[in-house]
Amino acid sequence: MSHSSFVPFCTFIDTTFWAELNRRKLHEWRLDETPRDVSGQFSLFDTVGDECRLSLNHESFERQSSGTYHGRLILLNTLENFKGLDRKTLLLEETSKVWGIIESGEWLLYPERLVPFVFTVYADLKKFHYYFWNCFPALCFPENIKQQVFSFADDGKLMKYFNDTKFCAFLLDSKGNCTSMQDLGGTEDAADVKIVFADPSPVADCAGWPLRNLVAAVAHMKRSWRWCSFVSLKGGGDLKEFRISWDETENSMHLTVYISHACPREKCHVNAFCLTPTIRTNCLQVSAGREICKERWSRSLLICGNSSTPRSELLIAFLFPQFVFYLGVFRLMEQSVELNLSLIKWRLVPEMKLERYTSLKVLIFGAGTLGSNIARCLLAWGVKKITFVDNSFVSYSNPVAGFSVVLFLRVYLSLFAFVFKVVPYRQSLSEFADAREARGKAETAAAALRRIYPSVEAEAVLLTVPMPGHTIGTSEETDVLRDVETLEKLVSTHDVVFLALDSREARWLPTVLASKHGKMAFSVALGFDNYVVIRHGVKSGDLAEVQSSSGNVMGDFYSLCLGVNRCQATNARRGH
Repeated sequence: MSHSSFVPFCTFIDTTFWAELNRRKLHEWRLDETPRDVSGQFSLFDTVGDECRLSLNHESFERQSSGTYHGRLILLNTLENFKGLDRKTLLLEETSKVWGIIESGEWLLYPERLVPFVFTVYADLKKFHYYFWNCFPALCFPENIKQQVFSFADDGKLMKYFNDTKFCAFLLDSKGNCTSMQDLGGTEDAADVKIVFADPSPVADCAGWPLRNLVAAVAHMKRSWRWCSFVSLKGGGDLKEFRISWDETENSMHLTVYISHACPREKCHVNAFCLTPTIRTNCLQVSAGREICKERWSRSLLICGNSSTPRSELLIAFLFPQFVFYLGVFRLMEQSVELNLSLIKWRLVPEMKLERYTSLKVLIFGAGTLGSNIARCLLAWGVKKITFVDNSFVSYSNPVAGFSVVLFLRVYLSLFAFVFKVVPYRQSLSEFADAREARGKAETAAAALRRIYPSVEAEAVLLTVPMPGHTIGTSEETDVLRDVETLEKLVSTHDVVFLALDSREARWLPTVLASKHGKMAFSVALGFDNYVVIRHGVKSGDLAEVQSSSGNVMGDFYSLCLGVNRCQATNARRGH
């Protein structure tokens, strides 16, 4: 006969768990630190290692009724909050719940509730760094607890009953029948029953951590018993019977909270917290005249181990490649962009609707100085569908020449707004190779956007915008009509139009079409020391198609810009 010992838990966290946590943090929980219910799975087929394994994956966020252990996830917003969390109070609350379940007899209906856990996490979503502690509270026994281990023969009936019911613990009576734990109340003699428990321990002759609180619960309920037999149910190998006995020697009950830390590649427990409350009762023998005094729990906290801070270096080194494999690099980048925008929404503009940015279709006339920088700003705001329209080609002067003007462009999109603040360079999306090969500006800009942000749907259209006052030969009429038809189709299939063209005349027809189809249009012009932004199309909040002209409809370019009437084409070719 030897002292009782139990194999502790370690935590195995699948990459899918972190991916689902990221998604819920971004789209559901945001800055809310309210504890969440999670469930951990265990395996009865582990034969390698020296610790019980609790597995977390994407299904852990959906609370399951049986076959799993239930816990609480506390996701902190900052590393400071994670380090400063009052774990002592938190774990005292959790362990008091365990003792309450034992006293009330609730564990007979839900034996899995005897094995709770508290999973505290800080997730740095930008760097994909995760700091976590998983805590498994358990009642610690006095010195007089002994155990004997025997082999147990089974024909597969126990595993079949477990698979059918998913009960973490059930009874095996003297006739070989399996029943639920509720029948324990009618059992008088310990020799008439054996308690079968799902044992995730990979060690042959040592029971797993779930047996600890189960033994305490049985001893509390059956105060006249001095021993009880427990059958360790495992998926492989011979089953073991643990006969655990105790006597009436008075010992102070104390509470141990075990904290394990593990990464998918290397399982290791780092720290153990020992909370020692003053309790005037034996944890296995409770007489009628004694009551537990939970108010007398000690406030002292003993930290066992070399450090009181979690380690995440091994996890980080292993986890990021797993994220790349599971999600793909494109989805990782999308998630990072979403995080930047979500932080702005959560902390600065709660009413901002980010989904409008991602679904927005933007048409940019001109892929030069203004068009390139507008597109870059749109990327930062999560816009993924951009179409460039331009008829010119990259010249050698385009990639390097720049302005020192800062452009403020305030754009109203229905009920929300954002501000562009850029220092534009002439062609920020082009480079020397584009000029050497005489590539089209629209094609070059679209290709550059796809290199910068692979998830963007960037397209290019080589098109000359028909301009008023420019004569058209008879041979060109068919081409011009085709261009007008293409232009109208582009405007009608996009949500917002930006006019970043060189000449004033080229801006007229797109603004007319924007007003006709009820689209928002913005005409942008930039000089050396000045700029102008003109709004066309419909008003904010009016997204319905305009059926007829009225005083509420914004005018075309010439109606709103009356300063200069002469043709700008000549000066435009000189570079504004």
